[in-house]
Amino acid sequence: MLEKQGTLPEAMLEWIRVVKDQGNFALHDNDYDFDAKDQIEPAREFTITLLTYLFTLPEKVRLARALPEPEQDATAPEGA
Repeated sequence: MLEKQGTLPEAMLEWIRVVKDQGNFALHDNDYDFDAKDQIEPAREFTITLLTYLFTLPEKVRLARALPEPEQDATAPEGA
């Protein structure tokens, strides 16, 4: 769904696939230690990055756009 909508860049979509594949492997392999920090960290990092991209970044952009425009120096040459 996200891939067809173009909501996320390709790098994020690839990261989703990696996390999904690791999760599927952990779910179906009895010998897989998914409690190890190095195995959980990619999913945790992805979640933080995804939430930042979807929620924090748009709000930062909105706030930056709401800032007043800097005043132009009347003595500066045009285009400077």
